[in-house]
Amino acid sequence: PPGPAPGRPAPRRRLIAATVGGVVLLVAAAVLWALSSGSGSVPGATRTAGSGSARVGAPAPALEGRTLDGTTVRLHDFRGRPVVLNFWASWCSPCREELPMLTRAAADHRDRGLVVLGVLLRDLPRDARRFARAHGVTWPTVTDPGGYIAERYRVRSAPATLVIDAQGRIRSRFLGAVTRAQLEEALQELDRAPHSSQRNRRAAANGAATAQTTSTTTADTDQPVPGSSADRNEVDSAAAGSKVASDSSARGRRSRG
Repeated sequence: PPGPAPGRPAPRRRLIAATVGGVVLLVAAAVLWALSSGSGSVPGATRTAGSGSARVGAPAPALEGRTLDGTTVRLHDFRGRPVVLNFWASWCSPCREELPMLTRAAADHRDRGLVVLGVLLRDLPRDARRFARAHGVTWPTVTDPGGYIAERYRVRSAPATLVIDAQGRIRSRFLGAVTRAQLEEALQELDRAPHSSQRNRRAAANGAATAQTTSTTTADTDQPVPGSSADRNEVDSAAAGSKVASDSSARGRRSRG
């Protein structure tokens, strides 16, 4: 039988090429889905420095929105308290393990005023409410229908977690499911700066007290101490001066007589 016309691929080759192309597309789609949903995350989050206005050390961008129960929340309302800001979604597999941990952390650190605040990332509020009830999420979550909050914080996938100090500055940033150990370490880092400041203030106060004590001691040593040799010398000198004056006066009277 005649073979394929010159210059035209054989049907089998076309089938193989189409199959390989389809497999490549499927793999690429799976990778993109894993990156966007976080389902391919390994245990533990990646700690990053961030960039722009959402970098570590910068003031946290303004945040305001309505929560899943319809309440308006502003990040500024929590100034003076540490805040864990968590971006999550009901379609995010790692969030199912992370959110209950954040709820426990909020309860464990209630005495220090810790606030856990969620931001919904590319999700429907009704799905998020059902997910929150199923996983015992009790802290407020702000909806972000236009994606403006996520854009401001440079967050493109869930989960993502930021730790903000009481002065409103970003101190830690995690991409992926944060572990309890990672979160505790970040919260301990918040404690070190205030304690360091207190130590500096105490050292300054102790230094001032030492200087004042030294000054007082120096001033006191300039004064004769009763009963000391300096005091006796001063009395002896005064008595000698008085005797000399008396003798001079007596000689003057005898010479006039």
